[in-house]
Amino acid sequence: MTAAGQVRVWRPDWPVSVRGALFALRRGAGDPTFQVVGDDVWRGIRTPDGPATLRLGARPRDGEVHAEAWGPGAAWVLHGVPALLGAEDDPSGFRPDLHPLVAEAHAAGLLVHCWTFRDEARFRPVGLDAVGELTAFFAAGVDGVFADSPDTAVAARRSWMMGR
Repeated sequence: MTAAGQVRVWRPDWPVSVRGALFALRRGAGDPTFQVVGDDVWRGIRTPDGPATLRLGARPRDGEVHAEAWGPGAAWVLHGVPALLGAEDDPSGFRPDLHPLVAEAHAAGLLVHCWTFRDEARFRPVGLDAVGELTAFFAAGVDGVFADSPDTAVAARRSWMMGR
């Protein structure tokens, strides 16, 4: 895009992983409406005001998310940036132990191993520290995890075992 778009700088109260928050919206490797270029995520979005192109980039050192949008729906999509990145999420009701996936895999004789857990906040769900994220997966019944920081994974497993 050569012409300047409309800009919004959002300062969330927590570290935001733009890629992590948006990756579930990607529809396969060839999705033309979802592109990652460097540290920025580009999205093509249909809005009530018309189409928009959105570029999002986290600036963790500054505690900011920079958003720029083009098209008739630019203002609409910029207004929704906080919600798009999890500001309206309520993790208090999340109960990983109620999800049937792990139980179904075990019933089929399969083991469930999850990867890759990292300590950095930008890779975790909002509201959880590294131990909290791992503990949620252990509570869900996973059989093992792969982690970039094994010490954290071992500490989380011990903590979860002691709380059972």
